[in-house]
Amino acid sequence: LHRVATAVMMILPAQGRSQATTPPPFPLDHHRRPEGADPHLAQGRIVFQRGDQIINELKNIDSNLTVTFTTDSYYYFDTAINSLTGFFNVSNLQGFGIDPLMKPGITAAGALLSYLLDRKFKLDNVEKLNAVKNTNGMIIDSIARRNLELERNLRDGTEHNTLVECLDETKTPMGARLLRQWLRTPSLAIKTINDRLAAVEELMESYILREDLRETLSRMIDLERFATKVLYRKISPRDTLMLKDSLDNILMLKEQLGQTSNFKLKKIGSELQPLEDILTLIEVAIDNNAGSGLKECI
Repeated sequence: LHRVATAVMMILPAQGRSQATTPPPFPLDHHRRPEGADPHLAQGRIVFQRGDQIINELKNIDSNLTVTFTTDSYYYFDTAINSLTGFFNVSNLQGFGIDPLMKPGITAAGALLSYLLDRKFKLDNVEKLNAVKNTNGMIIDSIARRNLELERNLRDGTEHNTLVECLDETKTPMGARLLRQWLRTPSLAIKTINDRLAAVEELMESYILREDLRETLSRMIDLERFATKVLYRKISPRDTLMLKDSLDNILMLKEQLGQTSNFKLKKIGSELQPLEDILTLIEVAIDNNAGSGLKECI
């Protein structure tokens, strides 16, 4: 399978199939991946062209998929190009680093965009198209992952006695997702691997720093999911106060990571953005005792 990521979410066209007759599947709702699903495929809902037989293969991988069938015209290459260039108001896609020969990915992205636009999805936040090329990661297919019991055991399909159960000591949902991403596509870059090992060694030898970081991280909300709630304007005053607390914790993380001598940990700390202007705005605008209703924050 040929993997291409759009600015909207990951999409996965089938390789070697006619673009006019066979569609790629598109995972939607990228934070609602069903437990046990193939990380490159199932993300809650998949859109297909009618009659595509690959759906039977996907159902064997994950029976929890919600499948939506849609019109054939979404999957024509010319239609996809027109949809994408029209939406982004460009004459071609090369400015996004998209090679015209990437037909499966272009078709998938255009079909996904047409599907979302026809169903009146709010796409104001979609400003660019990205092609993700996996050049530094090992590709482990779903069969190998299952046999290696990376995330699900062969006996009952749970995480019990799997590699992820042994390794997952993460304190945030974001960290848990990143760990699983790294297990599914392990790095092949020697420098990246050595940098990570050096950071782990630093934290293993610095008990106080390690425990301080774990304590701070345990108070963080799921910022990735929160960003989606903001996008759809579904946050309450109480949610916003939780964001304020997390921004305070980011400031603390920057300070804690600044104490280390490890280059990678220092770099992570320097790249954290506590958004102090937003933090100040929340402190001024919202009562600390606000509830879930808008009137309660005044």
